[in-house]
This record gives sequence, C-alpha cells and structure tokens, in this order.
Amino acid sequence: MKKNLTEKQKKEYLKSGYGKCPKCKSSDIEGSSFDVDDKYVTQDLTCNECGFSYRDVYTLSNVEVIA
Repeated sequence: MKKNLTEKQKKEYLKSGYGKCPKCKSSDIEGSSFDVDDKYVTQDLTCNECGFSYRDVYTLSNVEVIA
C-alpha cells in the first residue's frame, strides 16, 4: 500500500524547503543522485526514521550572472 501525503503536508513541505521528511519531519533522510531532463530535475529520497520514500521535483526559477 502506497503511503500518501495530505495536501497540508505537501504545502508545509514546499513552504519549508528541502531537508526534512514531509511525513514525519525527521532530518535523517538519504537521497539518490539527481536526474535531469529537459524541464525538470528530480531526486528520490527516503526517510531513515519512518521509511517514507518520495521524489523532489525541481524547476528553474531564476538565472544569475556569476562572472
């Protein structure tokens, strides 16, 4: 049975940012390498405390000049 997040959990996770499990809020998480395609970057993560697995999906939000 697949564990789901509530809409409230999703909103709280997106607001707080990366670094804690969206299910139990533990910071004991592990992630795989990043996968890159044309429009998205994704990373699969697993919480070592509660066992919840999820995928972060990143989109381009800005560009900055560095040199």
